[in-house]
Amino acid sequence: MFQSYVQYPHEIMQAQCALTIDIAILGQPEASAKLLRSWGFSWDDSGLRNIAEAVAAMKISLPSISRNVVTMSMKLALYLSNCAPGKDSEVLALLGTPASTAALIKEDWFSRAAGLWQALFSFAVRAYIKLGCDEDAAQFAKMIVSPEAKIIFKPVLVDGWSTLGKVAAKQGSFEEADSHFSEARKEAEASRLPMLELLVARDWKKHVLLPAQRDCSPAEGSIDLACQKMKKTRSQMECVL
Repeated sequence: MFQSYVQYPHEIMQAQCALTIDIAILGQPEASAKLLRSWGFSWDDSGLRNIAEAVAAMKISLPSISRNVVTMSMKLALYLSNCAPGKDSEVLALLGTPASTAALIKEDWFSRAAGLWQALFSFAVRAYIKLGCDEDAAQFAKMIVSPEAKIIFKPVLVDGWSTLGKVAAKQGSFEEADSHFSEARKEAEASRLPMLELLVARDWKKHVLLPAQRDCSPAEGSIDLACQKMKKTRSQMECVL
């Protein structure tokens, strides 16, 4: 399929953006699985060969991309789309430590500039959580939101703080989770992307307010306000709520 991939290098790169939306934002793995299958990607000899050929095709048009970043992102997308059953140990080996994954992102300037590392970060934290490695997910998220990381891309900062909130809530530390989601809300508001505000409020309600049996009206109010900003009704946004 190499010739086909050569014709569409930019479309393959943009597919990562779509995968990020399906997996990280909308939480719809069936949609991302359909997209991955349409490109011939799967976690078997044939599918992994297609991924390698696609990345090679991308390198022709975009020589500055990192093979490691793109390949890792695609494999994690397969895993999070439920297209890699029984591959937990391989995914864990692929991820390595939070520090090694963060170093991979830091060294790859093109992926940072093109936004490809957003996919890698979003996929990595979710893969750690799916594997039951909550502490690794939290450690990775802390690296991303720390001032030293100098991250200015708001969706990533929102995702990082929300991840910390989810992990803290899972451990029963609801006050800590509240503080993390508060930071996520600040970044979402600063992004001027109402969809991010809606998602933060949704996750705050789901992971903190409901489990702690607290009043959900603050989160509901934030969701309503975000819908108003997008000129959408709650029923229109039901698929993500």
